[in-house]
Amino acid sequence: MKSLFRDMVRWSSCFGTLALLASPASATSNMFCDGIDSGVEVNILFGAGPVLTIIDVTLSTETQYFSTQKRDGATPAWIARDFADDDMVKVDLIDDQASDLIASIRVVRSDDEEPYQIGYVQLTGSPTMGVTCVGP
Repeated sequence: MKSLFRDMVRWSSCFGTLALLASPASATSNMFCDGIDSGVEVNILFGAGPVLTIIDVTLSTETQYFSTQKRDGATPAWIARDFADDDMVKVDLIDDQASDLIASIRVVRSDDEEPYQIGYVQLTGSPTMGVTCVGP
């Protein structure tokens, strides 16, 4: 009887693992931003769900590279505050000690059928840099 129970547990855990592996992947989408007259680049990853949720941000200039995920050569950053809806995307990045603001990113989203948006990146201690963005 113990052997039968043990076999049932093994098979149910195998089928459960297979069901998890076969489940659909979470959909995500990106917003890519390029500097208008600067070398700044921003990539914002949105998670799927009933509201836009920002789950990853990378920001690079000609001399600096920040990421909220562990990446080679990137200075660690944390999302301190974020907001995204049909009209605007706002993200503030802070350092890994949560003591200094690294950057503020603001993007006004288009109401038209064009997926083109405009905004700015403000790195602490640097001039504001205009960006154009394409994305969700």
